[in-house]
Amino acid sequence: GGRPPGRPPFGKPGGRPCLFLPIDYGLIRWPRQAELEAERRNIRVIVPVRAGFGQSGQLPPRVDYAGETASDMIRLIDHLGITKTAVLSLGADVRYAMRMAIARPEAVTGILACAGTLPTKTAAQYERMGKWHKFILANARYAPLILPFLVRSGFSLARRIGKEQFLNSVNAGSPADIRTFADPDVREAMLLGSVTSLSETHTAWEAFSRECIDSEKDWSETVRKCPVPVRMLQGGEDPQSPRQTIEELAPEYPKLDVTIIDKAGQLLFFQEWQMALNELEKF
Repeated sequence: GGRPPGRPPFGKPGGRPCLFLPIDYGLIRWPRQAELEAERRNIRVIVPVRAGFGQSGQLPPRVDYAGETASDMIRLIDHLGITKTAVLSLGADVRYAMRMAIARPEAVTGILACAGTLPTKTAAQYERMGKWHKFILANARYAPLILPFLVRSGFSLARRIGKEQFLNSVNAGSPADIRTFADPDVREAMLLGSVTSLSETHTAWEAFSRECIDSEKDWSETVRKCPVPVRMLQGGEDPQSPRQTIEELAPEYPKLDVTIIDKAGQLLFFQEWQMALNELEKF
C-alpha cells in the first residue's frame, strides 16, 4: 500500500524476521527508539498492510475473514522467502497469528500478544469495557448490520476533529493509555502509523467494521488449537480486555502464558516496547 511519509522503513533488512500485526487502527509504526532498537537487535520487522487498509483491496464478501487474512500473511512470507518467523500482535490481531500458526505451524516460532484479546463470552464482559470499545464491539456482536454505519460515522468524526483528539477520546477510560499517548514519540508513531486507516484521501471504515465483526465471533477453538507458544502481556488498565475479563477467560486456555502489567493499557506495546522485545527474543 505504499510507505507513509516522514520516516524510512525500520528494522534490519535481512535480519531475524518478526511479523508485526498492527491492530485494526493500522498502527504500522513504532516509537522511534523502538524502531532503532529493532535494528540494533538485528530484527527484520515485516508489517502487512491488510485488505482494505492503505491501498490494499478489500477481501471478497462472505469469506472466512480471519482464515483468509492468515492466508494472506502466509502468502506474504512465502513471497519474501521467509520459512520461519516470530509474530508480534496487538489487540485482537492475535487470532490472525493463531490461524496462521494452525495453517502453517512450522512457519511460526511463537506469538507475542501485547494487550491481546480472548473471545468475549458474556454481556458482563462487554459492560466492563471502556465506552468506545463497548459501543463498537457490542454492536459488532449483537447488531453487525448496523456496525458499518456507526464505524463510518466514527471515521468521519476522527477526520473532522483530528486523529489526535479522537485517539485521546478513545483512550479516555485508561489512565495508562492517556499517559502513554502523551509521550511525543508514541503520539508521533500512532499519528503517522495510522495513515493506513485514515488519511486525507482514504478511510478503512469498511475493513475496520469487518474485522470487528469477525473478532466478536466465537474463536475459542482457534485458541485451543494453536500449536505454537503464545505469550500474552496484558494491561491491567486495558479498556478492551480489563484485568477481570482476562482473569475470567485465561484459565480456559491453560497453554497460554499470561502476565498482567498493572499500570499499562491497550497501548502496552508502545509503553513497554523494551519489555516486549525482550520477550520476543525467546521466539
